[in-house]
Amino acid sequence: MTLLQGLLLPLLAGIAVKAALPSGVAAVAPLLPIAALACVSLVCGSVVAGSAEAARAAGVRLLGAVAAAQAGGHRCTAAHVLLMGTAVHLQK
Repeated sequence: MTLLQGLLLPLLAGIAVKAALPSGVAAVAPLLPIAALACVSLVCGSVVAGSAEAARAAGVRLLGAVAAAQAGGHRCTAAHVLLMGTAVHLQK
């Protein structure tokens, strides 16, 4: 799949649909975040499945790298709270 097929065409199609059917887009807008999550999950799953043998070969090293990345993210959040005096809040 080329960049054009995977990114540009869906983006342009979305812009065209929103321009042509604004009320229809507004009606389904609350469902779009979960649809986006599902699509991203499918893409990530296909990438992981395609490299399953390499992941098996990496074994514990891969798990360590994932754990380190997660710990790094948590440490960055903690540092932000300490430095800024506020927690990171999600908007509702």
